[in-house]
Formats: sequence, structure tokens, C-alpha cells
Amino acid sequence: MEMDEKLKKRFLVLSKVLLGMLKQKHAAKELGISVRQVIRLKKRLKQNNLDVNCLRYARKHPCPGRVPDSIRSKVVELKNKGKHRSCRHITDLLKDKLSLEEKTWLKKFHKEKISWITVLRILRGQKNSYKSHSKQPPAARFEKENFGELVQIDAHHVFNILGYGRIKLIVILDDHSRAILAGRFFIQETTYNTLCLFREAIEKYGLFQAAYSDNYGIYNFIRHAKTSMKVFRGDFKFYDWKTDPDDVLTVVERALLELNIPFYHHAVGNAQATGKLERLWQLIENRFIKEIKHNIKSLEELNREFQKWIKWYNSNWVNRDTKSTPEKRFTPSVFKPVPENINLDDIFCIKSIRKVMKDNSFSLEGASYVIPLKHNLVAYKPELHIHQGKKIRVFHQDKFVCQLKWKNKKGDILTVQQGKKPFFKGLNALKKQINRRKPYF
Repeated sequence: MEMDEKLKKRFLVLSKVLLGMLKQKHAAKELGISVRQVIRLKKRLKQNNLDVNCLRYARKHPCPGRVPDSIRSKVVELKNKGKHRSCRHITDLLKDKLSLEEKTWLKKFHKEKISWITVLRILRGQKNSYKSHSKQPPAARFEKENFGELVQIDAHHVFNILGYGRIKLIVILDDHSRAILAGRFFIQETTYNTLCLFREAIEKYGLFQAAYSDNYGIYNFIRHAKTSMKVFRGDFKFYDWKTDPDDVLTVVERALLELNIPFYHHAVGNAQATGKLERLWQLIENRFIKEIKHNIKSLEELNREFQKWIKWYNSNWVNRDTKSTPEKRFTPSVFKPVPENINLDDIFCIKSIRKVMKDNSFSLEGASYVIPLKHNLVAYKPELHIHQGKKIRVFHQDKFVCQLKWKNKKGDILTVQQGKKPFFKGLNALKKQINRRKPYF
């Protein structure tokens, strides 16, 4: 009788165990089973006088937890109707397709729903070969016809510079000319830093027609991302996976829409669509960062030198696709000037609402701000236009009330930079640290 390789290996290993030539734990490791299973198989082989057929597994009772054929057919049907559907997607759709009897069986053996692994095994058992995810088509090349028709924004990690482990370079690139409209280095890629860069580009060149980016949480609301504040029904905060993405705007999207500028994002998992910026990172790394990395002492100096490099790039660098320098493609242009009645301070900012207390003050990030007494806003909820580290503009009923200077938390002072990052220490903590020091005599 012909034996398959697995059965042959099991027979030879268990025979050595019976003869005392191999220990049970070593046999279990070699066969990939538990020691307890080795003991059972050894006993079965001994009772059947070394008959190899006794090692064949033959179920003599129905499996109670096996998924019924009716549910299996519905899983296959859902996959055939949408081959792009993943196993997790099918488990969610399956709940609405089950009958009352099938739901009763499901609660008994699988709790609320079948796991995605069970769905995967059901699909693998079919004759048709299914893939859990459809292959993403290659990104199509595109180029706008006018200067300012589309701008792209993205960030790049720069490692081991200025004593920091990592800093961020954010750049806004024009799609038609490949010109860098604005670019700066930041310690962190925050929402407010992104707003400031968009404002810089608009102040230099004017209003562009559309913006384009990836799906980072600052630019677009993704269910699993919690990297920036989002606006939903007029309220700015963090949102969890239960929120519908169609109802949520990021702060950056809200700011651009106030200027009638749509903000587009590439499909999830299709990062090739931002290839123009990806090639630019290589150029910046080789031509700028490696040249200046060891000759600068501060972030301000780094940004000053980068502005000089941007001017050189826009006027001298010949792009391999356009065969021209960016400045030569500044015409035709569709940039529009900013209307005179628009104050960019009230657009490129973090907007929030605070309730005014009885002393005509409100609190923000641990600091208290007092509104001038001539503006009595007690118990009202004015809208705050926040410029972090700079100022706060207060609005009530869409009318400007006053402007307040930004405050740090009470007792916090900026100390000398130590190690890799600057840090804040409370005044009381510094006093305690000084008092704990041992005298030198």
C-alpha cells in the first residue's frame, strides 16, 4: 500500500519512540504536534500491532462547529458578487443575509459573527481561486496644463540633524511647472504648521485652483488615524472609527474650502500617485541636506538656507519630464489674487469654541485669558481663531471682538536645550532640583 510522505514520516518517528530510540518531546517537535498527541498515537500504534493505517485520521462523528452548507454558499455568493471584497468585509455583510435558524446556530458556536479566518478557509476550499484584496492598478501619469491649476503637498523625514533624531520637511509643489511654492523644516508635522505653509504659498503666488495630497490624518480623515483635530458639525476634536468619514473635514480641508479650493487625496494604498514629490525628496537629500547638514547650528538657519536653495531650484533645475526649469513654465498661470475682504488670519488657524466664565475669561491649554471688560461675553461661547504660540482672535456672532496674546502654562519656562529636544520645566520643579543638590564643600 502506498503511503503519503506525512503518514510515512509519522510512522517512522513513532516506531523509534516505541523502540526507545527517540524521546517523546523530540518526536513531538519533529512532527509538529503536542507531546500528549504523541502519547495517544504511540498507544494506538501499539494496540494495532504496528499497523500503519491506524495512524490515518478518520472522523467517526460529525463536527458540531462546522459551518452549515447554507452559510457557506452565502459566503461564496457574496464573494462572487464583489470580488474586491475582503474577508472582513464579507463577515460584516453576512450578518444581514442569515436566516433566523442560521443566526441561532451562529450565536451558539461563533458568538456574534463568523471570523474572517473562517471565511478565508471557506473560500480556499472552493475551486475558484480568490484573493483577499484586488490588485491596485498602476498609477496613471498626469500633468496639469497651467501654473497654479493643481498643487501637491507632502512631508519628508530628515534624520539625525541639529541634534534631533528626526525632523519634518513639508513642501508644496506646483504640478505643471514642478516649482516649489513653499517649503520649510519643522520639528513636527502639525496641523498649524501645515496651515502656515499653505498661507505662505498663497501670499507669494495667490489662490490656486486645487490641492492634492496623500491620506495622512492631517490632510484627510481616515477611520484608524488620530493624528490631528477634525471638524464635524462645527466642533473641532478627535473622532473614532464610528464616525462617518463623509461627515468629517480636517482643519486643512476646512481652511481651503473657505477659499473655494477643493482638496483631493489619492486612493488608499496608491502612494505612487505622488511620485513627483517622491523624486524631489531624493534631489533635496543629495543636493541640499548632505551639503549643509554639518554646517548649520539652528532650525532658523536651516530654513534660511533652504529658502535660498528653493530660489536656485526654481530658476536652474531642469526637470527630466518637462525638459525645462520651473520658472520658464510659470505661464500660462491661473493663480488669482486674494480678495481684499479676506483676512488670512481668520482662515489659516485652529478654530475652537470656549465658554466665557463669570470673570469674563476663558481657559485654553492650561492658560487663562481675560477678555477686555468693555466686551461682556459672560456665559456666551465665542469662536476662537487660534494661532499657536502667537495670538488668539476672539469672534462673537461672526463679529471680531478682540485679539489676545498667546500664553504658556502658568509657571512654565523654556530652559536651555539639553539632549535632543528642548523641554519645559516648571519653576517649582527647578527650585526643588536646585535644593536637592549636594554642597561642594
